[in-house]
Amino acid sequence: MYFSSKAIIRDDNKYLLQLRDNKKSIVYPNRWAFFGGRFKKNETAEKCLIRELKEELSLKIKITMKLYEQFNFKKEGRINYFYVEHLNKVRKLNLKEGQDLGWFRKSEIKKLNLADDVKIIIDYI
Repeated sequence: MYFSSKAIIRDDNKYLLQLRDNKKSIVYPNRWAFFGGRFKKNETAEKCLIRELKEELSLKIKITMKLYEQFNFKKEGRINYFYVEHLNKVRKLNLKEGQDLGWFRKSEIKKLNLADDVKIIIDYI
């Protein structure tokens, strides 16, 4: 079983998503997803998310609230979702993982090729 954390980052009624790499070895390749990743040994859900966003985007964050915890039966994992404030500017040139990033309104998100968890959660955020 794996454990992971994902960030729901909202700014001006838009949500930040990552276009995942197109590699068959990863979960949801070539789909739009929330930023985040898997825990390292002895890491909390919050510390995992802070580390992942720093690694993936050079982004400093403030976790404001845990929103939801989900068990992924298909992949046997537990995923934690957090509302997050970004403390510095999000820039594409800082993207270190994934093909692209973008800010999208809910109506735009529903038209994207999404990771399954985003399809489920977008109606509730």
